[in-house]
Amino acid sequence: LSVAMPVFNGQRYLESAIDSILRQTFRRFEFIIVDDGSTDNSLAIIKKMAQFDPRIRIIQNHKNLGVVNSLNRAFEISKGNYIARMDADDISLPNRLEKQLAAFYRDDCLVMVGTNCTIVSDDLSFIGPTLLPLDDWCIRSLYLVMNPFVHSSVMLKGTIIRDRNLRYDTSLQAAIDYELWS
Repeated sequence: LSVAMPVFNGQRYLESAIDSILRQTFRRFEFIIVDDGSTDNSLAIIKKMAQFDPRIRIIQNHKNLGVVNSLNRAFEISKGNYIARMDADDISLPNRLEKQLAAFYRDDCLVMVGTNCTIVSDDLSFIGPTLLPLDDWCIRSLYLVMNPFVHSSVMLKGTIIRDRNLRYDTSLQAAIDYELWS
């Protein structure tokens, strides 16, 4: 399993985001963190945490290349059979990776697994949960009008990403996830 997380000036929540992945109940993964030319303390935080956990692999963009290029770099060097997305301002529940992998193990036809999430404000006040569909038919139906996946909660079959050389489209400024899923 590879976990891919881009970071640009994410120091405010970064340590909590990294910690939420390092504390997962499933422990066998590489954690690819791409610092996208941050000008705050993001890189220092990543390096500090990497000292204590060899699963962290730091990729440093010397200038800001954007989230699309950063994610593509993470995909290119990932080694896992699965690739989990994570953002620097998100927190994953402790059993997230374990539950997503279990879904893949139950159904070998799956290519992608997402989750619902709880949305909070900048000060971490509760806003509300997402109510995304959970079954194949509802996901496919909703997909016609909107993206039914929380980008930073998705786990993809890494072998398909690599075999088909799938990447985020660098010409897009928005909906990069929706386009890749399509």
